[in-house]
Amino acid sequence: MENKTNFELITPSQRMISQEVEMVVIPGSEGHFGVLPLHAHTLSTLNRGIVTLYESGSSIDNVIIDGGIADVTPSNCSILVERAENLNELKQSEIQNRLNNFKSKEKSFENPAEEKANSDEIDWLEFVLSKIKD
Repeated sequence: MENKTNFELITPSQRMISQEVEMVVIPGSEGHFGVLPLHAHTLSTLNRGIVTLYESGSSIDNVIIDGGIADVTPSNCSILVERAENLNELKQSEIQNRLNNFKSKEKSFENPAEEKANSDEIDWLEFVLSKIKD
């Protein structure tokens, strides 16, 4: 156990990832930082970016997050985020279709809160699209 860290990535709707990893690299608000086993306890806000999981010195998973909070202990790393997408499972065409759908609704809102939510989703999907390498 001392050569692994328990990693969890949690969104409001699901526990997206729960596994042991050798290392995780996180987009902290003051720069990216790596978490290895026996890491000092750390609580950090996170920026929008990519969380990378490592095993045997190689990247095994990449998840795009929209900011959040990381709670790191010597044996665990838990990340709570509003939304996330597994970069390894995304298809550019699917994200583009989702983006087009939200853009088509852009001028149809009477409620400012709905308009803001739609605008936030457009911003998020444009960011996700910029990170996909099809």
